[in-house]
Amino acid sequence: MPTAPKSCVLIADRGGVVRYATFSACRLLGLADYEAANLTVDEVAQKLNAKFSWGDIRARVRGGVNLELDAAFVSPVGYRGHLHLHAHPVFDLSEQFSSIVVVLEVLPKDHFELNSRPSFDFAGRYATTSLSYERGREIFLRMDRLVRSEDLFRKSRLTVGGLAQKLNTNTQYLSHVINYFCNERFPNYINRLRIQWMAAQQLQSRLPEQSAPWKEAGFGSYSAYHRALKQLRSVAVEAQ
Repeated sequence: MPTAPKSCVLIADRGGVVRYATFSACRLLGLADYEAANLTVDEVAQKLNAKFSWGDIRARVRGGVNLELDAAFVSPVGYRGHLHLHAHPVFDLSEQFSSIVVVLEVLPKDHFELNSRPSFDFAGRYATTSLSYERGREIFLRMDRLVRSEDLFRKSRLTVGGLAQKLNTNTQYLSHVINYFCNERFPNYINRLRIQWMAAQQLQSRLPEQSAPWKEAGFGSYSAYHRALKQLRSVAVEAQ
């Protein structure tokens, strides 16, 4: 059995339903992305045999306290160990509570200390970076909130450099945190958001009858959409 992914990110709405799951989270759960995005947070905990619940997360986070806890887990595909859960609130542009970001960090076997930063290497291939884990996590959360709240992923010309400028950070840092927390490159992260947005709109019949869903989602062409969908499907199959 290969090593479990180090960091997984879930975005849950106010009802505790997962609306977005990174590739790492899907891999940990042994699910395709569209399957993971239909789970509740409590169902995620059940699949991982881990002791955390949506009720606890929602109560703490809505009260203004970021929740952090450690829990043992055994995933459906055989990964096992301990994980460190971070839960953070997300507010919309009118400052209303809209969703919760849940980050699941898989800890090394010898790391079981509660409420502490994971000890595995954050720098990775960016060995000379001065970016700390704490700062990297803060950049990632700000980036993800901005991309979702303003639907930036639907802009066909969105680049990692342009997004870094909006966040007042540099391109290397932003690429680093996306690679680390999502286990995928920036284009794959954006394309995953686009495809999940398309699926949600079609399920809720929100797209005009004569519209091209791939264009509404931000893809520059149908072929670009088809390539992205094919790649995401092949990655999901390889992870199972």
